[in-house]
Amino acid sequence: MILCRIAAPAPAELCGRGRTGTNVQKLTVIIPTHNEARNIAACIESAAWADEVLVVDDYSNDHTAEMARAAGARVILHEFSSAASQKNRALRNATCPWVLSLDADERVTAGLRDEIRSILATDGPADGYFIPIHGFFLGQRIRFGAWRGERKLRLFRRKLTHFPERAVHESAQVSGRIGLCRGAIEHYSYRDLDDCFVKARRYAEWGAFEWRRRGRQPSALRMLLRGPASFARDYVLKAGFLDGRRGLILALFDAWQVVAREAKLWELASRSVPVPTRASEIEHAEDKRRAADL
Repeated sequence: MILCRIAAPAPAELCGRGRTGTNVQKLTVIIPTHNEARNIAACIESAAWADEVLVVDDYSNDHTAEMARAAGARVILHEFSSAASQKNRALRNATCPWVLSLDADERVTAGLRDEIRSILATDGPADGYFIPIHGFFLGQRIRFGAWRGERKLRLFRRKLTHFPERAVHESAQVSGRIGLCRGAIEHYSYRDLDDCFVKARRYAEWGAFEWRRRGRQPSALRMLLRGPASFARDYVLKAGFLDGRRGLILALFDAWQVVAREAKLWELASRSVPVPTRASEIEHAEDKRRAADL
């Protein structure tokens, strides 16, 4: 499905003969990491069919870089300033004309692998592709609620793509035609409920900083209404209840995060806290301690 055409694509960039022996386009898989020893080997294994796997590591202290090299990836070390900066660094260091962007807690399915191979064999027809994301929570795929129908722009021509800077939920921007894949990426975003607390708190804080950077003002009415509205949307309108207890837990976490983001924005404004230039993604031990105390 071609959604739009923004600009004419660049001339085809061939990278030699592919592994099948034909002049197909080649693919680099990029993976930004920090302390992802638990995930990185499985992520790379799911992408091992690509011509290059490039890991951009933020000086992990849990052997992530060593494990990535052992799994066959090329690793470069780059200090984290934002998720977008890590991915832009990866784009600059990738050697192939096409790029697939993954997070370490994601896996490429066999169906997506075969679909991407077909795209590379014909060099398109689009310049970037949205890919469905199948989220898993506490050992089960979540089919409804906020995660229902999730898709992200993850496959694209390297020279037509960049990641604009923002504090949270960075996304690729592609100058060209946009298509949609049918094959999916599997996302294992939370190890356990403690991990939910850690990430919900972090995303709420990052979201508040991003709002403050854009000049948004706190609102008591939004703080009062948006939490219940978020829960009603995810659990009722998007049928999160069909995912059982997992759907209930996720809807409650999302609602809490919405309220926490509004409260954090109010705190930043009332204390005149300056907007930070960096949004560290490191999971500090203090984060985990606070999560365990909740």
